[in-house]
Amino acid sequence: MRSSLFALSLLATVGPLGCKGGDQPSAAAAGKPAAPDQPAAGKPAAATEPFTLTAEAVIVEAQVPKGWTRSDLGAETASFAEPGGGIFKSTITIGTSCAGACETRATNGAALADAQLAGHKNAGYTAEVTKTTPLPDGGIELEFTVTKEGWEPMYQLIRYVPATALPTGAQCTAMGIGADAAAVRDRLRASCATMTVRAKA
Repeated sequence: MRSSLFALSLLATVGPLGCKGGDQPSAAAAGKPAAPDQPAAGKPAAATEPFTLTAEAVIVEAQVPKGWTRSDLGAETASFAEPGGGIFKSTITIGTSCAGACETRATNGAALADAQLAGHKNAGYTAEVTKTTPLPDGGIELEFTVTKEGWEPMYQLIRYVPATALPTGAQCTAMGIGADAAAVRDRLRASCATMTVRAKA
């Protein structure tokens, strides 16, 4: 059941999956070192590796944390999960599928934020947009704090990047327990910030 909820959360970017405090390490525990061959939880990955997604109309490129576990969620979406990390792992999802016409909503930060807040509310969560950043290429980035009573807070980031001369693009969604931990935010921001989208030749 967790995997089905997890996939729904990632693909729809509404109702993100959280964890009760007893189900996984607290934000404070996130700083514990991981195994030598894994990135340390709560810190930037020691290394990244290139990721390329070839979709119907675009090619998406990014740098993802090396050693994270990849799952393909449909033909044009891939998710990367942090090794370890308890029942809920920090995740980065990159793809051309998102809830509704995200390429249209991305031109209006308020509309995209409203859609996200409504989706979280419908799933029983409280979400607060903490930052909205218009991107130079016409895209947009939103950052959220997502909470639910009795559950640990979650940090969520959504970055939409359009493809030049095309009415489409790609979306990077990052989520991780520990909404107030700067290390969690920095670790998850990194891959989304490297995402580029270009028209398929």
